[in-house]
Amino acid sequence: METNPALTTSRPLVGVATILLSSLHPQCILLGRRLSSHGTGTYQLPGGHLEYGESFVNCARRELQEETNLTLNSVPKLVYVTNNLFEDIGKHYVTLFMLAQLDDEQELLKLKCMEPTKCDEWKWVKWTDLKQLNLFKPLETTVNEGFNPFLIEKGTILSP
Repeated sequence: METNPALTTSRPLVGVATILLSSLHPQCILLGRRLSSHGTGTYQLPGGHLEYGESFVNCARRELQEETNLTLNSVPKLVYVTNNLFEDIGKHYVTLFMLAQLDDEQELLKLKCMEPTKCDEWKWVKWTDLKQLNLFKPLETTVNEGFNPFLIEKGTILSP
């Protein structure tokens, strides 16, 4: 498939997505349904573009706050990376998946769609149910490649 050169960016863009876990929602992650220009109707993790000079951790925290109204005080860990071409729009994304835990019940009560033109809902979904959903390409790649955040051993360098 040929892409329109006018749409193609010359370098990959870096996305940061947060796999948010909570003991109040066992075996679930937080997902939102996209309303954005590409991937409309697919389910995504909270996340967005890495800004110039920004750390992965700060990007994950910022995007989570901007999109869900949740404040993450723990340090999210880098656990997975995908490399996706969106040929229909001429974009190439490298997406960094950060794993974080948020168990503060009062904080979780603040969950809401902060960007209603980009995402129409946030909900907790069991990881084992993800293959039944229409997922945004980077998350779909992660699931199809067999990654599972619930298989990371507690107390290891990757555990939240």
